[in-house]
Amino acid sequence: MNTGLHPKWNGRMLIPSIAADREMAQEGLSLQEVAGRLETADKCGKRRKEGILELCFQKGNRRFKIVLAESFRYSDGEIVFLIIHLKSVSW
Repeated sequence: MNTGLHPKWNGRMLIPSIAADREMAQEGLSLQEVAGRLETADKCGKRRKEGILELCFQKGNRRFKIVLAESFRYSDGEIVFLIIHLKSVSW
């Protein structure tokens, strides 16, 4: 993780989709905070196809599920993680 505009996780830049950006705002989470929480996240949820990750992390007494997809950023030829979904889940 780093503190740039688009932090990195597992060596790849994290970029939120428009929908995920809205979901993070509704939950009161910043992109940098999500990147930090991913460091201790666990695999959870259903099995997804290759290149899609579903992870869960905890913030206080709340648990969140995040879905990431490997994507290609044409502007700089870099493989990135696109955050496609984030929501609060029940235990």
